[in-house]
Amino acid sequence: CSNTPKPWLTTLAQEGLLLKLVRPAYESPEVFILAPDRHRIGPRFNEINSAIERSIDLLTDQRVNFGMVNEEDLAALPASAKALIWPLPYCPADETFERVLDWVNAGGTLYLSGHIGFDATRKPTRSGRLAQLGLPETTAVAPFDTPEELWSEEPVESKVGEGRVLYAPYPLELRGDESNGAVYGRLVDLAGLQRIAVEPQDAGVRVLSNPTVEGGRLYMLARRYGARDPRPVTLPAAGVTVDLAERGFAFVLTGPQGETQAVESQGQVTIGDATIARGDGHYALCALHGRDLRLSAELLVLPHHCGEVKLSAGLLSGKSTLWLGAPGTEGAVMQLPAADAEGY
Repeated sequence: CSNTPKPWLTTLAQEGLLLKLVRPAYESPEVFILAPDRHRIGPRFNEINSAIERSIDLLTDQRVNFGMVNEEDLAALPASAKALIWPLPYCPADETFERVLDWVNAGGTLYLSGHIGFDATRKPTRSGRLAQLGLPETTAVAPFDTPEELWSEEPVESKVGEGRVLYAPYPLELRGDESNGAVYGRLVDLAGLQRIAVEPQDAGVRVLSNPTVEGGRLYMLARRYGARDPRPVTLPAAGVTVDLAERGFAFVLTGPQGETQAVESQGQVTIGDATIARGDGHYALCALHGRDLRLSAELLVLPHHCGEVKLSAGLLSGKSTLWLGAPGTEGAVMQLPAADAEGY
């Protein structure tokens, strides 16, 4: 083994301590990305897989929880599914297309991109599929042969049975474009999906969440872009505000009554109207024994590589033990500090 310092190992160990507090429970999502499996194996598989990754990026930007499903597993699509996103389907098997069509007729909302008029052998023999989806018929074009003029076409909506279809008449996910997010946002609105709220709404922050066995919830936030200065972002569902640096991330763990059991972020952390901590880098605060951070007698501070973490006097009130880095470890118990002039 090398004796070279590996500070990230400390971070990974401390992150494990926070995640040990979480017991996730499964929650079936309302929207699924349907992977276009029929043509993922071939000479341009890398471009197809990159298109699927762009689809994931675009949907994550919408702040909705989602799942993935393969074409061969459509029969197992859960009843929770309200929307399907089918990027570049191109040449699905007839059985796959019929399953999707039946699902839409029954009330589902479908998004697809590019022409779908090719059979499983990649020959343009299924041009009638667009009409079955209530869409105008056009000449079948393979995704990599799409003429340039099609890329400026507007997405089309149709109603099929009890369901709806949103169709981009070009292989949208093959190219990265800022306008693509609006198309996915249109799908989310069309299907009536509820986004996870953040304030401000234009914060450029992705959010996913997962329920816990105890009835609480874990929220995961990630800031994609913006100025380098930390930006305050509020999660109304938890009543928590965190500072997110450029490409920074945060965790917020709540209990069954909405109590804040753990927070990880950068800069300043506020619960309700009270700022409870400030740091000059990335750090986490965890209540032990499943209580609220403000009420727990024991508090675990995970400093990662943060030079200084300042805790408010209000947060420390009623605390009997303050752990640094790892609970139950010799030398990890801290003396509760006296508050400074600012109450930290």
